[in-house]
Amino acid sequence: MRPDNRKGSLRTAQTGIMLAILAAALYALNAPLSKILLDYLPPTLTAGFLYIGAGLGMGAVAVIRRARGTSDCEKKLTKAELPYTVAMVVLDIAAPIFLMYGLKSSSAASGTINGYAREKKDGENANPETDDDRVSLPPSSDDR
Repeated sequence: MRPDNRKGSLRTAQTGIMLAILAAALYALNAPLSKILLDYLPPTLTAGFLYIGAGLGMGAVAVIRRARGTSDCEKKLTKAELPYTVAMVVLDIAAPIFLMYGLKSSSAASGTINGYAREKKDGENANPETDDDRVSLPPSSDDR
């Protein structure tokens, strides 16, 4: 058994948390920056740029792993996992393309909850007491 290296384990956990926050921040920038690019580029090319960015990022990870000597620490894919891997690749190619077409065909306002509330203003979710575009929430169980 290996001794528990709590200091190294804590550092690894902190690094993982910071990388997860960085990934979430970069993912959050995806839609607004893509919306800007879509004014100048077709949706499929914009989706391709997402893959170029991901490839560059994974290339940097591979270089860092080789420099640290940890490049061979992952298990190899088995034949049983091949159908799932192919399905994942196909869906992973289609998803950003559909995302870019969706961003291209919608306005920024229609993607927000405020845009949704404006479309539903005369519907059952509208707040009859106000004349503005604020979102009205359904009554809670305490209000009924």
